[in-house]
Formats: sequence, C-alpha cells, structure tokens
Amino acid sequence: MTIGSITGDRSQTRREVATRVEACVRELMADRDHDHVVVTHGYAQTFVVTTWLQDPHRKII
Repeated sequence: MTIGSITGDRSQTRREVATRVEACVRELMADRDHDHVVVTHGYAQTFVVTTWLQDPHRKII
C-alpha cells in the first residue's frame, strides 16, 4: 500500500503529511487479519507512532 505520491514541484505542509500518514495507519490498524510492516523516513514515522498510540498528531504540529 502506498499513501499516494506527490509529483512536480508541489510540497506538502506538515499537516498534510500527518493527515495522509494517519489515514494510512488507521486503515492498517483496522485490518486485524494481516500483519503489516510500515517503512518510512524519520519525519513521517512521528505520525505513524502518534497514530498507533492514538495520540493526536495535532499536538505535535
């Protein structure tokens, strides 16, 4: 699964990154029938962990 791609010169705000990562992690967490491996870079990992811990990323950004 990928959470989308950004093409061209469009960059994302922190909130956009957090929202996209949160949606993906919640989808993975809802699928209890399979194991999942999440591979990401350090910045996005912050939002993976906060979503997994159910601690809203809005506190961070």
